[in-house]
Amino acid sequence: MDLRIDEVYFSWLCSQIELNDDYSYTNLLEQFFMTQFEWFVPNDDNRAKDGVDLRKRFVFERSTGRPDGEWMAQECSFLEMLIALSTRLSFNMDVSQRNAFWHMVRNLGFDESYSDDYTFNEEDVDRVLQRVIWRSYEPDGSGGIFPLTNPDHDQREVELIYQMYSYALEQDF
Repeated sequence: MDLRIDEVYFSWLCSQIELNDDYSYTNLLEQFFMTQFEWFVPNDDNRAKDGVDLRKRFVFERSTGRPDGEWMAQECSFLEMLIALSTRLSFNMDVSQRNAFWHMVRNLGFDESYSDDYTFNEEDVDRVLQRVIWRSYEPDGSGGIFPLTNPDHDQREVELIYQMYSYALEQDF
């Protein structure tokens, strides 16, 4: 793995969500970046593919030449998946990608307190990420990315894109 390209790519990912200069969420986003997005609900492999496809866009936009195949073939990170999902939410629901991304981050329970390096708790973040990845949140989606008031299915068994659509309808995005 080329550490230099990871650093440049991470900065590029942060630019996609217009990281707010008022707070430093670097530790939180780095942990999202270092955590692999696992999927087991059918069709959530598409969310992982969307995340990995961000690398192709990065390479194209940066014109940095073709990185080695090993870097391109790495599994999708949680950050990549979430940014790709925010792109879909933004496009489909007519909100900015930045607002869509940070709205989902707040739904996970990460507010301004996670912007402070002194109060950042890696174990808490890992616990939340594992809960989301392994779908151990509540059937209504509470504790996940898209909590619903009136779900018609157990959200732990619903692919993320349909959770997003149901959530957007409830929230009247």
